[in-house]
Amino acid sequence: MGKNRNGCITLTPTTRFATRHYTTPNPLHTHVKWEILIFEKGVSRNIVNGVTFDNMTRGDVFVLGPNHPHIIEFVEEPHGHWDIYCTQAEMKTICSSFDSGFYENIANNNTPPHLKLQPNIFDAIISELKDLEKLSLMAEADTPKAIATQQSVANGLIHYILSLYVKQEWKKNDPIPDWFYEVAHKLRQPENFAKRINDIVGISNYSHAQFSKKFKEYTGMSLIEYIVNLRLDYATALLTQTNKSILDIALETGYNSLSFFIKIFRKKYGVTPMRYKKLIEGGVRQPDDTP
Repeated sequence: MGKNRNGCITLTPTTRFATRHYTTPNPLHTHVKWEILIFEKGVSRNIVNGVTFDNMTRGDVFVLGPNHPHIIEFVEEPHGHWDIYCTQAEMKTICSSFDSGFYENIANNNTPPHLKLQPNIFDAIISELKDLEKLSLMAEADTPKAIATQQSVANGLIHYILSLYVKQEWKKNDPIPDWFYEVAHKLRQPENFAKRINDIVGISNYSHAQFSKKFKEYTGMSLIEYIVNLRLDYATALLTQTNKSILDIALETGYNSLSFFIKIFRKKYGVTPMRYKKLIEGGVRQPDDTP
C-alpha cells in the first residue's frame, strides 16, 4: 500500500484473496488490480474520478480499474460491500470474449461500468462469494493450486457480471421494446405456436394488422413465416426424438390437414416427413434438397 502526492492510496490485494468483504468506509484509493465492487447493504456514495454516484444500495455494481480512483462514503448504515479482484492480464483475457476494444473502453473511460443486479442474480453471486471467501480462509488455501482455483472461480464471476453489463448497454440502444420480446418468447412455446393465427395474435393485445406490421419491422420476416419455421423445427424434433405418427405430429404442430403439413414440410426440407425421419435414423445429419 502506498500514497501519492494527492493523498490517494494504492491498494494491492494479496495473491491469496480473490474476494473480500468490507463493512468500513474507503478513503480515496486506487488498485493495482481490477476490482468488481458490489454493494450489499446500507446506502452509500461512491465517488469515482470525482464523479459522484449517490444512493448506492443492494445490487449496485461497479467495475473499477487502476485508472479509477474512488471513495466510498456511508449515507445509511450498516454497510457492507464485496470486492472481487483480478489482474490486468486476467481482465484482458476475460474481456477478449466481448467486442474488440471492450477492455480499452472500460479501462480508459473515466466513468466506470455500473449496473444494477436483479435480486435473484444478486443473491446467487453473493452466495458464491461467501463460499469463495470461506475457501480462501482455510490453511490449505495457501497452496498455488488452491489459489489458482479460487482465482479461476472469481474470474468466472467477473465474466458473468461483465456479460450482464454488456446486455444492459445493448438493451439501452435496442429499438425493440420489451413487450415484443415477451410475446416472441411466448410464441416459441408449442402450446402457443400451434394455435390458429388469430389466437396467436391475441397474445400481443394488438390487432392483426398492427401486430403483423410490428413483427415484420422487428424481425424482418412475416408472422406466418416465423410461425411456420417454429412449427416445422418442432416437427423435426418430434420426428427424430419420439415414435409419434406423422398425423399426430401434424396435429401437435397446428395442422389439421395431413396433406398440407406434408406439403409445407417438403417445401422447406426437400423431403417428406417420413423420408426425413428415415434419413436421420440412417445417420444423415440433414436431408439433402433432392425430393
